Amino acid sequence: NGGLRDGVISPAAAKAVLTVGAHPNKLQSSLRDHVCSFSAQGETFDKRVKPDLLAPGQSIMSSRSDGSLTSHQCELQSNFGTSMACPLVAGSAVLLRQYFTDGFYPHGFRNASTAWPTVWASTIKAGLIHASHRFAHAQSAPEATEGFGRLELADAMFVSDAAAGRRRHVEYVETSGLRHRTRKDWCLRTSADSRSAVTDLRVTLVWTDPPFAAEGSHESVVNDLDLLVTRGSDGAPFRGNQDTTSPAAPNRTAFDRRNVVERVVLLAPAPNTVITVSVYAEHVVQREGQ
Repeated sequence: NGGLRDGVISPAAAKAVLTVGAHPNKLQSSLRDHVCSFSAQGETFDKRVKPDLLAPGQSIMSSRSDGSLTSHQCELQSNFGTSMACPLVAGSAVLLRQYFTDGFYPHGFRNASTAWPTVWASTIKAGLIHASHRFAHAQSAPEATEGFGRLELADAMFVSDAAAGRRRHVEYVETSGLRHRTRKDWCLRTSADSRSAVTDLRVTLVWTDPPFAAEGSHESVVNDLDLLVTRGSDGAPFRGNQDTTSPAAPNRTAFDRRNVVERVVLLAPAPNTVITVSVYAEHVVQREGQ
């Protein structure tokens, strides 16, 4: 809180944490696509994207107590603040973790044989940021005041619902061991069926970076990974955290050197298009890899 307009400060500026800002709830439809005035706005002092995402934090029904241990009071009151938004995101993180540990991924229904025994913190963070939408949906790059946008938890989890005809698909890949100047590639193809047309394709990369500044590190990051999405129809490259709605965007050559979160959003890719997702280890100083 504090309504700062000139940067997000400690502890919210820490690169490994999930920093949450606040927006009005859906009952305030005319204000929903705005950051609350009390919610601090980024960037950080070293130009990293913070907050990471937003959640409802105004006109929220919360618990109320008179402070007595004997009255057993249990009442509600309308409250506001990032202290309202953060619990909503914390609860969303727990649900997303349970989605994996109960075996709902990848088929959308509970299956003990596909349950994950452990879930990395970076996977939870990636899922929540992946499911966040900018207020101006035509813009794909993160923005200083709202980060990666408003959290829509349903976009982080595919749950089988044939009656509703849902075609949302989410795929998670946990990987490690990228060493300095190595890369990993994944290929996918959009559906050739026009009835399953992709409204947008999102790719999100998150890694947990050491908190200390190691010798030889770039900016505030120790291990610097780069996200590149290549569209097969014309070979156009799209780099993490850059606006992909501008015609000139695919021709940019600079990668993000400041953030440990990178995302690419391709709006309405053509059917039957091959997409290549590449992760480069531009600068890794840890011997065991990132």
